[in-house]
Amino acid sequence: MALGALRALQTAGKTDVIVVGFDGTQDGVKAVEGGKLAATVANVLKK
Repeated sequence: MALGALRALQTAGKTDVIVVGFDGTQDGVKAVEGGKLAATVANVLKK
């Protein structure tokens, strides 16, 4: 969802919004490494 929100913000020309995702997906991590997404959090439960 964060990446979708990021795309929508980019389309709208918004640059002053900080977007943070959760679940630590590969695409999310790549977006963080590329400076597009502020952060992503890996939410992994241990059993």
